[in-house]
Amino acid sequence: MKNIMITGAAGFIGANFAELMVKKYEGKYNFIIFDKLTYAGNIENLNNIKDKVTFVQGDICDFDKVMETYKKYEIDSVVHFAAESHVDNSIKNPFIFTETNVIGTHTLLEAAKQFWGEGSQNRFVHVSTDEVYGTLGEEGYFTETSPIQPNSPYSASKASSDLIALAYAETFKMNVCVTNCSIFLSIWEVSGNMTSTTLFPSMESLFSSPDTCKSSSSKNACDTNNTSLEVGFFS
Repeated sequence: MKNIMITGAAGFIGANFAELMVKKYEGKYNFIIFDKLTYAGNIENLNNIKDKVTFVQGDICDFDKVMETYKKYEIDSVVHFAAESHVDNSIKNPFIFTETNVIGTHTLLEAAKQFWGEGSQNRFVHVSTDEVYGTLGEEGYFTETSPIQPNSPYSASKASSDLIALAYAETFKMNVCVTNCSIFLSIWEVSGNMTSTTLFPSMESLFSSPDTCKSSSSKNACDTNNTSLEVGFFS
């Protein structure tokens, strides 16, 4: 049975993803939740699956903790949600975004490379944002070939982490997938933070359905008509 580590799964998107995966693949995969539990994470988000996952509290910037977790649970694949993601916060305190989003992602990748070995086919999914492409006009969509033009410390940090992930795929022949999905909106708001019970119906639609990745705003939207992904560990 494969062991999949999901980072940032105490956050609202990661928690919904984790719950979806457990319900769909319980008994086929073991899920290890790795989360620092900052202001953006809430362990109660995992209440529905707390007896069906393994929770590890840790910082993705802590190389030793990440490597310890990879080894202890014999991690086969990573789905990486953990990130600082509030644009306003990135303007007030940009350094923490560079530290978490860039150094944290690099730490996860380097630990995976060392643990799995270069050329490993173990999957590393890096969940990013379409904000790395900048701002659209009133019409059109971003595509995979759109130039990277971040407009905030947040989007710049995510663009940087994307490039590091892609560099590891090219240089070390790692099985890395970078997703640049649009903004996920929730069905209600609590204390200024967006929360939701259903964000996407299936893993497959997260990557391949045009309706899933279109933003509600004309300022950020992705054209996913040419996007297709076979996520090997969910087959």
